[in-house]
Amino acid sequence: MNRLMVHALAEDVFGKRNFGLLDRMWGPNYIQHNPYVANGRAALAGVIEYIAPVGSHYRVVRSMAEGDMTVVCSHNVPPRGDPKDEFSGLAVCDMFRVANFELVEHWDVAQQVPSTSLNGNSMFSSLYRSSEKR
Repeated sequence: MNRLMVHALAEDVFGKRNFGLLDRMWGPNYIQHNPYVANGRAALAGVIEYIAPVGSHYRVVRSMAEGDMTVVCSHNVPPRGDPKDEFSGLAVCDMFRVANFELVEHWDVAQQVPSTSLNGNSMFSSLYRSSEKR
């Protein structure tokens, strides 16, 4: 249940820019572990335009959950970037703690997606490619 909720929320808030969900789904005393964002729902609202600017592209690539912890890994492409280019943008993993159907705590890691790869795989390539694509 938590995985589906957080997956959908991430796509709605960061992908579709439905920022109104912050007031309904994020706990008022939201604990933030990103060193560049203060605690609280209002602090997140204050940086959301930076996180999901107009014209950017956001796609959840993987999501998983265990107990009250949910992880969403996404491909984030800046405005004017090509969302189909798997060798561009940022790779981000957000981990949320969920309590009573609210997001109450957050950790994240992000890195620039390398433009090349020694193995030919992007950070978002399917783990199981068909033999004709190899």
